[in-house]
Amino acid sequence: MIDRIFALVQGNAASVVPTNPAIHQKDWEGIINEASSSIIDGIKNYLECGKFNDLLNFFQESSVQQSPLVNAISNKFVNRLGKFYNINTIDAHKIAALLIPLTLSDLVKEANSPENEEFNVISILSYINGSHVNFYEVAKRMTA
Repeated sequence: MIDRIFALVQGNAASVVPTNPAIHQKDWEGIINEASSSIIDGIKNYLECGKFNDLLNFFQESSVQQSPLVNAISNKFVNRLGKFYNINTIDAHKIAALLIPLTLSDLVKEANSPENEEFNVISILSYINGSHVNFYEVAKRMTA
């Protein structure tokens, strides 16, 4: 599961990260890891705060650009870019604004694709949560 999220970030970062002068070539892979971790941590935080409905709604949205989840993940990523890679706030926001919404949009598309039976909203949430909750049952009760 983490590999799929990492691959989405890596695919989108190929057009964002190398062209930004604030990012050193040697930091490229680390920054991709930070973006992936920020996405997973952001979704996990929503689960831990009981925002399951918000997550389900997020994965049903056709546009993720103005989502509070995207903003939370972007801010987490911006902080990590500054803390670990000494990237100034303005450049970090530019990088996050390009990379995070694009990657989350791809994640939503893949999670909703009928071709990806094993990579869906429930499997993503279960993986991130550590399978402590049976999200299939929760979703079934919510739609009943």
